[in-house]
Amino acid sequence: SDNLQVGSKRDTIDDNGNDEAEYRDALSETVKLGSVKSVRLYDPKMTERVWESFTSNAKNSLQSIRITLNSQKLIADPSTIVFLFGKYCKNLRIFDFDTFIHPISKESTMILLENCKKLEYLDISASSETVPFLHKSKSIKSIYLSHTVNGKDLNQMNERMENLKRLSILKIQGKSNLLFLKNFPNLEYLSIGDFGEMNEEGFLNVSKLNLIELELVKTRNISDEALLRFGSMKSLTKFNIRDRLPNVTQEGWISLVKRPVDCPSWRIITIDDGRQINPEFFETLEHNHPNLEFLRIRGFKYDNLLKDDSFDKSKFKEAWWHYKNNSYTPTPIIYWPIRYNKQKPGKKQNQILKKENVYSTFEQDDSY
Repeated sequence: SDNLQVGSKRDTIDDNGNDEAEYRDALSETVKLGSVKSVRLYDPKMTERVWESFTSNAKNSLQSIRITLNSQKLIADPSTIVFLFGKYCKNLRIFDFDTFIHPISKESTMILLENCKKLEYLDISASSETVPFLHKSKSIKSIYLSHTVNGKDLNQMNERMENLKRLSILKIQGKSNLLFLKNFPNLEYLSIGDFGEMNEEGFLNVSKLNLIELELVKTRNISDEALLRFGSMKSLTKFNIRDRLPNVTQEGWISLVKRPVDCPSWRIITIDDGRQINPEFFETLEHNHPNLEFLRIRGFKYDNLLKDDSFDKSKFKEAWWHYKNNSYTPTPIIYWPIRYNKQKPGKKQNQILKKENVYSTFEQDDSY
């Protein structure tokens, strides 16, 4: 098989880890055959010796590795793992390493970037000092930075990255005007997580990009003017905005959906603070955006700005009544199209499903 998935074998581990070592050595022998191209490891209990055995046996046959590491019991610094993959597995296309234990050192990340010439997807909790050197990889298309990044380090990203299409930053600490984003001319997806100091200059620089999808998680300084700019972006069709937005008024939401004639129809809109959304928002969305596929709004107040008769002739009427009559949470929420009750996946499964969606769009070239 080209794909191999392994979970930790907790019930067979003794206090010294002897059984586990044998189990992992068997894994190393499996990848040594050269037929396994993709491996996923869930919280593996592997020592540094076993990691080196695994990576040195996998070598160039391994093209995709996805690791979730929740424990630091057998290896002091996860940077060692990254170093070993950079040293031995130079044919990697996907490197996805989830660890919330310790940031990955600049040295280890650089080994990975410089040696893996075909690397296209990187999800890593890299140390902030690594960020100005990400351009060393000429092949990379997707970067997910899952550790806090300092604004001053982002401001030093002065080199162009022509191939970069997707960028996600979990948290930005300190100030940055996000001007560095202009060095990514082909960027299509941008996600900014926790960035409390994002200001109008930052919103302006984001609005100058040719994005298709924009996700803003904790950027509470968003204003009506920022929403007007986002609504005027010529290629943006997917917009996800979260957190409470004290500076946004009804006028801001209307400007988001009253796009200029040369802008495309919205396809996806998700809003987590809908307190200022009124009937005109829905009317404009229905009349001006025929390609709308998905809408989610949280936090509006029933019978405040929105009255029941606001939806009498609207395609959103059924969704409005469904969630009004079936909402059991203190925060009202509306989905369109209606999402009927299903068994909800857990947090870990949600993360897996999200990444599976990304991997399904991963393009493999003829050399695979």
